[in-house]
Amino acid sequence: MLLRKPVIEYYMRGTLKAFLWFIGIFVAITIVSTLGIAAVSVNAGGTFVNGQELAFPIFFGIAMMSDFTAELHFMFQHGVSRRSTFVGFVTSMLIMSALFAVILFGLNHLFTFLSDLTGVLDAQVMMQSMFGGYLEGIGAVPGALVTILFSWTMILSAGIVGYFIAILFYRLDKVGKSVLVAVAIAVPISAPLLNHLTGGRIWQAVLWVRDRFFGTGPVPNPLNGVGVFAIVTAVGLAGCWLLIRRIKLKKV
Repeated sequence: MLLRKPVIEYYMRGTLKAFLWFIGIFVAITIVSTLGIAAVSVNAGGTFVNGQELAFPIFFGIAMMSDFTAELHFMFQHGVSRRSTFVGFVTSMLIMSALFAVILFGLNHLFTFLSDLTGVLDAQVMMQSMFGGYLEGIGAVPGALVTILFSWTMILSAGIVGYFIAILFYRLDKVGKSVLVAVAIAVPISAPLLNHLTGGRIWQAVLWVRDRFFGTGPVPNPLNGVGVFAIVTAVGLAGCWLLIRRIKLKKV
């Protein structure tokens, strides 16, 4: 049964409220932190602040993982096919991530405006610090479009990864779930220790991957990152469909 439009509307309604809360909190934190840092930086010659927009893909990825089981059962109980469930969810994800990217672009301008307004805070957002020269070179409008495209693909790929993890976790048995949780806990805990034991080589490898594949090297180009995020999205979508096309309901 093809009920894709109602499925899209259902997912949009289910996630919109959480997104609005997140954006409201993000705006409040941006305003308070910017003015607060400016207040303590009057005699410090200015402060560089960067990377706050990473909260958007992180939140989006977590949001796509949450409530997967309840939503899947709801769809199946109402006769929605696996294909319609998948297409409806992915379509809503495409729309929400694009909306998120546009909002993020506006909030970044709010952040820089508040920074300039203080007169003491020298602040840049992530895109400015990584690709400032490239964006200035192509002009204001193309630069804005590339910035939004980069943010959109980054947020979307995070959502797809979150969705894939949710489906994989649902399909695994108890042993598989335990292993997945153990790995998720062990990696962030052990990474700093391993980096220390290897003399910082792990962090150097991370920076090499960032510069090589995401276009942040000597010749910055955000379109490299757009390509990588697009590949992650495509591979993730294929994996999600392979997992969900034969998925069976479990007792909750």
